[in-house]
Amino acid sequence: MSDRESCDEQAQGQATASSEQELASKTLQIQSKRFYLDVKQNRRGRFIKIAEVGSGGKKSRLLLAMSTAREFRDHLTDFSEHYLSLGKKRSEIHNSESLLSLDQLTSMIV
Repeated sequence: MSDRESCDEQAQGQATASSEQELASKTLQIQSKRFYLDVKQNRRGRFIKIAEVGSGGKKSRLLLAMSTAREFRDHLTDFSEHYLSLGKKRSEIHNSESLLSLDQLTSMIV
């Protein structure tokens, strides 16, 4: 790939990012990580962007279309209910000071 092609791809990526409109944003500090939850909109529709930044600066991102996010929320709810049914005490599963509650996550998706 030539330098010109590389520059063209970078410019296209920047143009795409600048055409996104941020609708809502929330930052969460959970244990040693930061999570950024953003609801954005572009020419293709609305979506949720979840970014995780670890203590070493390593980044991970997940993008979900709103229709996918709703289905993902439903699966998380099912998984959480199943996990609770295994006989664990809720305090063992959810430490409100260190974990994002399912209610907090789903309220951002709805």
